[in-house]
Amino acid sequence: MIFSKKQKVKVFIEAVNPKIEVSNYMHFSNYRITKIEKAQTLKAKQLNIQTELLLVSAAVVLAVSVIGWRLRRTYDVLALGRDAAINLGIAYRKVLMLTLILIAVLVSVSTALVGPVTFFGLLVSNLAYIIMKSDKHAYTVPAAILLAIAFLVGGQSILERVLQFNTPVSVVIEFIGGLMFIFLVARKVAKQ
Repeated sequence: MIFSKKQKVKVFIEAVNPKIEVSNYMHFSNYRITKIEKAQTLKAKQLNIQTELLLVSAAVVLAVSVIGWRLRRTYDVLALGRDAAINLGIAYRKVLMLTLILIAVLVSVSTALVGPVTFFGLLVSNLAYIIMKSDKHAYTVPAAILLAIAFLVGGQSILERVLQFNTPVSVVIEFIGGLMFIFLVARKVAKQ
């Protein structure tokens, strides 16, 4: 005799506890799964994350990151200035345009996923330069990536678990990034 999945579950439930009404259990089980799915969806909406775009975004970010990582030595030469880069054989305008396109793609992906986070790049890149004390992109880019992950994941965890706030981390990052921007402008004015 061949049983369907529903019949197997019914037989199992009746064997374990004959007092349980099987139809009520099935309803409760579906309700429980629906409740978990709703909680996950609510959390994603609360963080303003577009979950449908995650896989496409991951592929785009990976492709752009590979291209950017291959250009890390070229960026070190570009940091010397336009004339020096051209004299050293870099197609300055071509690399500059490619870099701007890569930045535009990365900004559009992050904005599509979590919304605008204005000062985050400024904050992370300057902290990476300060911490690494090097202008080589082979060191500063991985440091910036690790700092970004630490700020986003760690910041959201601290806000939710320790401080019990229901605020997205982007609000705090905007505040700290704004302070960092003011600090950098003040430091540049003080040097002049």
